[in-house]
Amino acid sequence: MKPVVVMTDSGQTQTDEVELVHIPLIGIEVLPVRSDYHQHYDWLIFTSQNAVELFSQLYDITADHIAAIGVKTQAALEEQGYTVDYLPSEYNQESFIAEAGRRFDNKRICLPASTQARPALSRFLGTRGQVDRIDLYRPAPSRSAAEQIHAMIEAQKVDVLTFMSPSAVDAYYSLYAPVEITVVAIGPVTRNRLSDYGQECVMPEEATKEQMIIKILEMREQNEF
Repeated sequence: MKPVVVMTDSGQTQTDEVELVHIPLIGIEVLPVRSDYHQHYDWLIFTSQNAVELFSQLYDITADHIAAIGVKTQAALEEQGYTVDYLPSEYNQESFIAEAGRRFDNKRICLPASTQARPALSRFLGTRGQVDRIDLYRPAPSRSAAEQIHAMIEAQKVDVLTFMSPSAVDAYYSLYAPVEITVVAIGPVTRNRLSDYGQECVMPEEATKEQMIIKILEMREQNEF
């Protein structure tokens, strides 16, 4: 019997190897378009697919170079016709900063992002060049989604619960106690937020949803849940 895996992000992951149930814990509140920005930058930097999609819809800004965090963000940019010039080896802000070298020194940089994006990258870039951060959207937690997930867990209809962002973790654990089923975090930042709530979890070797599924299947094969 296939394990039942709840995916708490807004994407529609597809696989035949597990039974996926998509219940997004976070929606998006799009913010008003700003006018106090430049038309052209040395660098445009994206940290999420949502930022890419909203930016392409709302803003007409160009840049000499494009940077991204994560292969999914890179893929979203390429779908919009962009070529990514810098992609760190690991999909987090820490790797982006560690591997940046001097490419951002004295550059004009545009950073479109969520209002809840972690500040480390913006702070780092501010020490290197001139940064315009554009808040594109505000994450909107869904209480009804959290209630639906909790009800499924209580009814023992879920084998694995996944989290792809700290905001999704907050949306669930601000309402409910840690769970006793298997929890998978996409990466170290999300894992750390789960730890803040006292929730044990596992993490794939690479921060992608595909690797999360592989990790779940490996654990199933080893009878770990």
